[in-house]
Amino acid sequence: MAEQYLIGLGKIGEAEFRRLYGHTSYWFGFRTNPSDKALRLEEETVLLKLCSAASEDLSTSLLEVVYPESVQPFPEEGGAEKKELRNKILAILFPKAAQQAPHREGR
Repeated sequence: MAEQYLIGLGKIGEAEFRRLYGHTSYWFGFRTNPSDKALRLEEETVLLKLCSAASEDLSTSLLEVVYPESVQPFPEEGGAEKKELRNKILAILFPKAAQQAPHREGR
């Protein structure tokens, strides 16, 4: 539902992404039961789609949200999964932000 709202209506912005990414990355390591695993997969899919749908300009802002490695309160909980998610997101955002970089220099 969040995906439809944010992508379909063009409502994706840095603030919305920041909240969704923060929530998802906080809980991403918790996969105790099958429903947790399914929810984490859905959250990952939404984040990746949002990054893919972001404009070049917005990608630069989103990169600034994701690029810094944050300190999580439970580093042992899903650290590898969180790092993998971050790397997938960065793989989408870096090329888009790089295309935007020459445009920003000329401003």
